[in-house]
Amino acid sequence: MKNKFLELYQSRFGTPKYSVISPGRANIIGEHTDYNHGLALPFAIDQHLVMMIGENSLGKLRIYAADIDEYEEIDISNLTYQSEGWTRYFINSLIAAEMNRSIGIDVVLVAICPKEPVYLPLRLLPVDF
Repeated sequence: MKNKFLELYQSRFGTPKYSVISPGRANIIGEHTDYNHGLALPFAIDQHLVMMIGENSLGKLRIYAADIDEYEEIDISNLTYQSEGWTRYFINSLIAAEMNRSIGIDVVLVAICPKEPVYLPLRLLPVDF
């Protein structure tokens, strides 16, 4: 399976620097309480997110979500918090992490999960950071 995703990344951007497979998560009890010292019983589920990342010298964030076949290209020096769109999960995480904005980033995301609702798979994204 990983070779398929590697080929997808290489066909768009070249060789990735990092490759991550992040499991989905569900809670039996306690939604958003585990980081607030409350009771939670999370467990990994078989849906997951595959993310491959590399650098570019273009000063751009180039991000492709394969499962919804959408591509965005954004000047990395002008990133601002986003409230809409599928890229907001990735962009807002980059801003919060105070990443180096002098290096461009190429990303391919592949969500392995049911297609409806379409934004559910991308909620797995912050787990990768």
